[in-house]
Amino acid sequence: MNGKSLDAAENTEAGSSESKGLLGKVLLGTAFITCPCHLPIYLLLLGGTALGGYLAENKILAAVALTLVFGASLVSGMRMVKTK
Repeated sequence: MNGKSLDAAENTEAGSSESKGLLGKVLLGTAFITCPCHLPIYLLLLGGTALGGYLAENKILAAVALTLVFGASLVSGMRMVKTK
């Protein structure tokens, strides 16, 4: 291999590492927002809207969905930030 292709490979790996770190932080932010403990706050903030009415009618479904999204984004985000 020549020196140019080695430099390109190093730059590609560094770029993917940075993008993984950024994506991991975005996923951790998503985990924070979708934490199921925030459901009562969402119900208060969204009260009087169609989304608030839907959440109020389907609290268990909303809690289960938030828990699944929270768990998946937390685990994925931690792995991406850790491997950086």
